[in-house]
Amino acid sequence: MTASVVVTGANGFVGARVCRALVERGATVRAVVRRPGTAPDVDGVEEHVGDFLDPELAPAVVAGATAVVTTVHPMGDDRETQQRVSVEGTAALARLARDAGVGLTRVLVRPPAILGSGDTSIWNTLRPASMRDDGDELAAGPVEGGCTAVNVAGAEPASEIADGLGQAISGT
Repeated sequence: MTASVVVTGANGFVGARVCRALVERGATVRAVVRRPGTAPDVDGVEEHVGDFLDPELAPAVVAGATAVVTTVHPMGDDRETQQRVSVEGTAALARLARDAGVGLTRVLVRPPAILGSGDTSIWNTLRPASMRDDGDELAAGPVEGGCTAVNVAGAEPASEIADGLGQAISGT
């Protein structure tokens, strides 16, 4: 069975790379963007314009999907738009995915720009070191039905981290 993955924020840095990584691994992608013509122009990527607060778009886009990935964050927009799209839209997306039978496995990607750095930083220094030293947790990958945190701090470029996220989602 070919995976059909919904990716929100598909025109962003992480979202576009996740789309490409999924397609490279044989998945089809339903790319959700707010502006027409901004989804990655890649065979296997189908553009859907709108947001998950639209009562017609949302159910149609998640129906039959095997996974949903949200990478959306309208950073350049005003606070009201950020609240509507990122908070309300993400909650609506989770409810719709659940109602459509898509498993709610969560992968939280924590970028260092948000987490901060320093010798005592739990999520940017101490926890990654603990995970590095105990390789079993790293090998587990996303836990079905659970929540897996992924720290993106590393020596590799952010593009490789986004590609790795696509690999984890597709299971290859």
